[in-house]
Amino acid sequence: MSAPAAARVSVALHSYWHCGTGRGASAMLDAVIARDALGLPVLPGRSLRGLLREAVASLADLGAEVGGHPLPADAASILFGTSGFEAVPGAARPRANRGTVPGRLAVSDARLEPAALAHLAHLDAEERAVLVRTLVTTLAATAIDDHGSAKAATLRTVEAAVPVGLEARIDLLPPPPGASAAALALAERWLDVLVAAAPFVRAVGGGRTRGLGRCTLALSEAA
Repeated sequence: MSAPAAARVSVALHSYWHCGTGRGASAMLDAVIARDALGLPVLPGRSLRGLLREAVASLADLGAEVGGHPLPADAASILFGTSGFEAVPGAARPRANRGTVPGRLAVSDARLEPAALAHLAHLDAEERAVLVRTLVTTLAATAIDDHGSAKAATLRTVEAAVPVGLEARIDLLPPPPGASAAALALAERWLDVLVAAAPFVRAVGGGRTRGLGRCTLALSEAA
């Protein structure tokens, strides 16, 4: 049985979420969310990829088995690649570039579910703009001192998207030259590995430790 060529990732958000651009919009807004070409909130593929990579690494650290086979310690690197940087003990610089190793999986941006996008496509421009605005709100927070009062100059306002359903696609890429038999075998069951690792992804975006971005992931083979 050959490995699935692609998978669909459903991301069900259960709370407000913030996947930022690293930029503010004005003196009153410190951080804005990432948006797609239509102005809709989006979870960038690089962020979803990083979360899945961390989940697979956690699964491997636990010594888990997938499909009756132990998950290798370098499973995350095989599926998602490496940055090429590694620690060098005793060196003046803590990391050295050993060359980037490509992964086998490409992850798209997670956008609103197809049914929601189809609904938006049937609206006129004014109706669409009104609906898009309802998908985003502004959250404010400030630091509190030992007396329960707000600390000066600590007020921070950020954009956040309302809980929605998102969908992304993952594609299996051709193996790199010289891939080991173990790496090829792991890639054959890549979807099973991600399904097993998905529960480790509990939240997305910034502010996860403060309750933002709580989510549930579900994966299935793409048609």
